[in-house]
Amino acid sequence: MHEMNKESIVAWCKDIIDIVSEHLLLEGQARIIVPGSEHVSEIYVLYAKQTNLFESLLVLLENGHAEEAVIIFRSMLNNGMLINYLSHGDVQKRYQDYKAQPIKAAIKKLNNYKLVLRNNWFENTEVTNPMTREEVNLKIENFKTDLINLGLIDGKGNADTRLLTIRNLALVDVTLFGMYAEYYDLASKYEHSDISSLGVYKKPIEGTTIDQAYILTLASTDIELDRQLLNLAISIYGLTFIKILEFLQAEYEHMISENSKPALALLMMQLDDFISNIKAH
Repeated sequence: MHEMNKESIVAWCKDIIDIVSEHLLLEGQARIIVPGSEHVSEIYVLYAKQTNLFESLLVLLENGHAEEAVIIFRSMLNNGMLINYLSHGDVQKRYQDYKAQPIKAAIKKLNNYKLVLRNNWFENTEVTNPMTREEVNLKIENFKTDLINLGLIDGKGNADTRLLTIRNLALVDVTLFGMYAEYYDLASKYEHSDISSLGVYKKPIEGTTIDQAYILTLASTDIELDRQLLNLAISIYGLTFIKILEFLQAEYEHMISENSKPALALLMMQLDDFISNIKAH
């Protein structure tokens, strides 16, 4: 299937999205959250986002914007790692940690606020009534208490304030780590407009170099990047789908309707075959 032309592959991807939306995500249907399965609900939500990211990436590739699509791929990689994290290991503890990320981020922000106070950076600004160090410390301690109450404690019995990092999430799965190691920095280069990624917008003028003169163009793209990115996006979307389906089949098979099982099983086989062929090449 990976040997089809780009238009055929994109059309297949759109069919995949339709199958996932109807048979896995059950788009438009009420979803009741059963106590103890909150993490499963969150996995569905994350894969709904993954589906929209995938669809957005396809639109960019169809319009010849591979360099912009790389940024979407990076988000898909992040999202895939989160889904994998929540569907393996001690899922209840991991879900609590995932839920607590806004609290941990608030603690980090407040610690940065303390740095601003310590260096008197509010001087000569429009901030007229900044928090005191005591107020900031109180907020931090209250947040740490919240973490302890959630059972998020480090080896010394203190609140575990460590944020989830992409690298640590990648370490959970060898395939995802391979993608992270090879492509995350590449995607970062495009996201942060590294100068080495901007040559595609400069059309050379005969007899000169682009350091001397060029024509600005919005219609160029790296063809090899376009091809590679389409395969990678299908792979990360497919890997995540397979992991979710295996997780549900092992622990929550009742969440998959009998009518949907044949379509999902067939899609799983197709995606597994596609990913295997990509790895072989």
